[in-house]
Amino acid sequence: MKIKREIYSNFMKSKQPEISCNESVVIMSAVRYMLGRSSYGVGCVCDWVKLNKDRLTKSNKEVIARDINEHCAKFPDTSYKDEWQKLAEVLTL
Repeated sequence: MKIKREIYSNFMKSKQPEISCNESVVIMSAVRYMLGRSSYGVGCVCDWVKLNKDRLTKSNKEVIARDINEHCAKFPDTSYKDEWQKLAEVLTL
């Protein structure tokens, strides 16, 4: 798994085009769906967003970070809260 992640990470470091409008809807939907879930999917979504953060628009990053922060404030005991908060922080840097 680590080798696959490294290969994917190296591929994503190459110049990739900005995501399309349809892709941004899918990404934001995936984040919203996984918020509050106790599943390996949380890590998959967070990893993908981190690897592709340079392809996201400023607006995409703001919306995702806002959704995460609002969810964590409303549900302080949410699963994977630390991972979500790290993602929100990465998106706001």
